[in-house]
Amino acid sequence: MADREAVSTIAIAPPSSSVDQSAARGAVGRVSGYLPGLGRGSGDIQQTSDDWYTPKWLLHWIGPIALDPCWSAASFVKAQKTFDVRRGVDGLAKTWNTGWPGIVFCNPPFSNCGKWLRKCRQESDVAGLVVVALVPAIPGDGPWHSDVWPSAQAIGFIKGRVKFTSAEGSTESKGRGHALIVYGPKQQARAFVDAARERAGAHPQRPVWVEQWGPRL
Repeated sequence: MADREAVSTIAIAPPSSSVDQSAARGAVGRVSGYLPGLGRGSGDIQQTSDDWYTPKWLLHWIGPIALDPCWSAASFVKAQKTFDVRRGVDGLAKTWNTGWPGIVFCNPPFSNCGKWLRKCRQESDVAGLVVVALVPAIPGDGPWHSDVWPSAQAIGFIKGRVKFTSAEGSTESKGRGHALIVYGPKQQARAFVDAARERAGAHPQRPVWVEQWGPRL
């Protein structure tokens, strides 16, 4: 494994928004059963629904997003391109190279993280993309050993537990802590981490970064 340097990050206050997405979240909340890419009941996290969305304050750290490959109409993500499995577009089966500036941001279904982390690594390796995944922080888990530790350029362990927003608008912590996994060419990945630190400012949940600036890319 490449040498790692642990660095405390900076964080930033949640941005405000007047957009009311409750109707969209309610519609998504009515989706039931298995959807491609949204596994249930046999993954990293046991839960009744995968319809939980990244909070706005955390998205502010991420910055401009070119693609969200597992998007939903209820999501707070504003990306140039989105794949929505509910509309028949499975992000696990598509290529992620959009040709647009910005990163690929993936907050995958926590019940199916392994397949999504593998896809994040593969798309980054093939197309040289900066891919950022928000996943449960389970460093000893199989997908971490196969698709995170050997391949990620940086890992940001978020302080405390992230409260995600449900389809109905409630908030709840999901999982046992969370991390941002950064894949991609070293120079671009490092630029993303530096920008994320700056955007994060002094937010109480700012990540502690483990940076793996090794010779891989």
